[in-house]
Amino acid sequence: MEQILVIDNLVEVLSITGRILEHVGYQVFGASVADEGIHTYRRERVSLVISDLKMPQKDGLDVI
Repeated sequence: MEQILVIDNLVEVLSITGRILEHVGYQVFGASVADEGIHTYRRERVSLVISDLKMPQKDGLDVI
């Protein structure tokens, strides 16, 4: 099963995006802050990262 990491500071966006991706067969990891997303990326073998560009502490470009 392919794994996707979703990073967004809005919990609602994480929840909705995660449910949609899981519904079509992906395993989803979610992170509400950039540092958590970076940690998850290093720990898990994800195929794709979907990140919000504007987050409070670090933005999506910092994640990349």
